[in-house]
Parts: sequence; C-alpha cells; structure tokens
Amino acid sequence: MRIFYRWRRKHSRMEMADAKHFKEFVNENVELKKMLADEMLKNRVWEESLKKVVSASVKKPLVSSLVESGHCSVRRACRYLSLSRLSRHYRERGDDGKKKLIERIIALSRRYPRYGYRRIRALLMRAE
Repeated sequence: MRIFYRWRRKHSRMEMADAKHFKEFVNENVELKKMLADEMLKNRVWEESLKKVVSASVKKPLVSSLVESGHCSVRRACRYLSLSRLSRHYRERGDDGKKKLIERIIALSRRYPRYGYRRIRALLMRAE
C-alpha cells in the first residue's frame, strides 16, 4: 500500500501514459550518461598518448602505462588504441631464432618437396 501512495505522491499530476514516457526518458538518460562517461574516458586516454600511435611496438608500452596509472582496464585501453589483447603478449623472436627456423623450414621442404606448409609446420611442432 505504501508503494502506491509513494507513487501517487511522486506522479500525482501525471497520467499513466505520461508516467511511462517519464520512465523511458529516465532510462534513456542513464544510457546517455554511460556513453558520455565512456567517451570522456576515451578522450583522456588519447590525451595521455598525445602522439600518433601506429605500430604495435609503440602501443604495447602505452597500454601498460595507461593501466598502471589507473585510467582504464587493459581491455579498454587495447580497444581504444585498436590493439589486440593477444598481440600485447606477443614477443618477436630474435634474428637468430628466425634464421634457424627459416633454415629448418627450407631443409624440410627440400627433403619433402611434396609437403605443404601445414605438414611442414606439423613436423616442426612435433620436433619441438
């Protein structure tokens, strides 16, 4: 019963249709506030970077600094900077590792000329 009287006191001059529209406006306002907060956070992230960020090697330390400073989470920082979260953990092999891998691939392709890249990859994975 109290709920009815509270509702009547709050919306006494409104019709039922007006009350429904009012509730829709309140819900829309909440969504707009969320969107505004997200955009403000995105702007703050871009202000932090202030430079043209193109390569992943530049984006990785920037994501780490944004997360450490508490501006946003890793997921959001990666999304704002258009960086995959998986590529953030990727480390390139040294030139020595690349050369050895290329030499192994060439040796296998000469030994098994009919094998495609999938089978050669399987042989390499099995060897490791």
